[in-house]
Amino acid sequence: MAESPVPAALQAAYRATTYRVWLPEGAVDLRVGEASPALAAYVAARGGRAWMVVTASNPASEPLGEAANLARQRALAGLLHSLGLPALAAENLADDGQWPAEAGFFVTAPVLDRELALALGHHMGQNAVLFGVAQGDAGTPDTIPELLWCRDETPPEAAG
Repeated sequence: MAESPVPAALQAAYRATTYRVWLPEGAVDLRVGEASPALAAYVAARGGRAWMVVTASNPASEPLGEAANLARQRALAGLLHSLGLPALAAENLADDGQWPAEAGFFVTAPVLDRELALALGHHMGQNAVLFGVAQGDAGTPDTIPELLWCRDETPPEAAG
């Protein structure tokens, strides 16, 4: 794979972030590369395998004002709804506190896959989305979050 256009320091910042998902049962904190059996169980119970955390805020890690980010989040909510993708609230929290918390959405649905996750992130101008696939059997589901670098890929047509 070609070298990512996202600078190494920015990639490190994405990895040094807590991705908080607000499930009906309460908050679940996700970290890149760390298993989350609770999230996998939630996804499996709803007939899905794949899931993602996506935001519309601060595209390409360029800070926007609160009003602009809110408008972008509303547009993303509308897009997810139009695609039939149910979404729950999520939040991206930088470990060092140097970047403001970003509102986002947690999405899981039987139709969600890597290509659609990349397309949605690319469509919203994001460097990356958090993505995972539930693995393991029904008794011991698990999922390990990974970053999909949206700027590494040619945008798929799915989110057009």
